Amino acid sequence: VTKSVASMLVGVALRDQLLPGLDETVGRLLPDDARLHPDSPMRAVSLGQLLRGHSGVAYDYTRDVPALAGAVDPVAHALSLPALPAGTAAWTYNDAAVGLLGPILTRACGGDLEAWAARQLFRPLGIERWSWARDRRDVPFTWRGLRLRGRDAARLGAVMADGGRWKGQPLLGADWVADSLRAHGAADWQVAPVADIGYGYLWFSGRLHGQQVAWGWGYGAQFL
Repeated sequence: VTKSVASMLVGVALRDQLLPGLDETVGRLLPDDARLHPDSPMRAVSLGQLLRGHSGVAYDYTRDVPALAGAVDPVAHALSLPALPAGTAAWTYNDAAVGLLGPILTRACGGDLEAWAARQLFRPLGIERWSWARDRRDVPFTWRGLRLRGRDAARLGAVMADGGRWKGQPLLGADWVADSLRAHGAADWQVAPVADIGYGYLWFSGRLHGQQVAWGWGYGAQFL
């Protein structure tokens, strides 16, 4: 559930005013890269759209996953993708778009993203063991590759379930958590017996046996 953890880190960066807001575009958040791709539709995509899965940029899951995983420059790969055809559903699962959060957060924190995540999120929760794969620009992937013990993933889930608090102390803003876990639109992916599945900020939401639920959905049917 690397994407959902990346969303939490965006919340930390917004909390500390390291990012200007969800309306800021990729073109302004990654100006040096964007300047090399003046015609890229990704330049106009906002941070909020990346989180909601509403980039409007095409992504072929079968073809693009290996291309993105092995890309010499994954940012350039993302900026090379075309816009979706008119009339396409708003929500699309786009690893390359979410992958831009890695360099965005790296630039925002002014250092190594993994070290910053350890200081700001993992260690305050008592998480001491993890591994995190990196791209060929030496930036931790934000679309996959973070490995945690089950008990430590549960700590992250507990923070979200308690409105951003850990042992009574605020770690993430309550409004940010609420916005992360509520649907900003329908998601095309379904998982029975959950109904009314929507997508928040890289978290899924829906109703299970009459109860509102939210979850991170990871590779190989990992659920948080």
